[in-house]
Amino acid sequence: ASGELRQINVSDKAVSAPLATGVETISLFGDGSDLAYVSSDDAMRTVTILSGSKKTVIRSLAKEVPLRLDTDVYHGQRYIVLATNRSAEIITDISEAENSRSVANLIMGQLGDIALLDTSINGRFVRLSSQGSQLLYDLEDKKSYRVALANVLAYRWLDDLHLYSTQDGTARLVDFDGSNQQDLLTVIPASATYLTHSPTSLYAFRPTESSGVELVVINLEKR
Repeated sequence: ASGELRQINVSDKAVSAPLATGVETISLFGDGSDLAYVSSDDAMRTVTILSGSKKTVIRSLAKEVPLRLDTDVYHGQRYIVLATNRSAEIITDISEAENSRSVANLIMGQLGDIALLDTSINGRFVRLSSQGSQLLYDLEDKKSYRVALANVLAYRWLDDLHLYSTQDGTARLVDFDGSNQQDLLTVIPASATYLTHSPTSLYAFRPTESSGVELVVINLEKR
């Protein structure tokens, strides 16, 4: 890959000149407005916000420091999450570099190296996952949770407050803080699961005795 960041105009199929070079990672904000990217040169690794043609450098670090990047929006407040091996920083007020501020520094410590960084569907929670545990930060309550879950890297956000996994062939639901774990039913391993409302129902795929697949619906309000 060239590491060049370009803009494509879908209407006229035009491709811009490079907006940035040495780009390693890109993350689009949850409101679809702007994007953040990590780029590097011979000495430094830089985190930049791109808003239209405006570039705002948020952080610069030595190149040997590995970085994971995620972005999101919560209650209209855009933020960036920067994670190294065992720690992460949540940064807000990012429109101007001199106004940006760190609202939380999360340390994994003995939980291990960060293998997964993501945010909840509504942007309220930041989740750092290692091989055996996860650390969540709640931007609403400004509180962190350390959660131990078997096969934690298989869990994905189902809605704003719940995680799910189908990795081992069981549809498993758990609250964001690790409580109220429920094994719902046998499903196709690693298959997708969907949530709808009115009533709150879970859609999943499970195998049949004839080696086929069927779609099942679970009314969660009756459980």
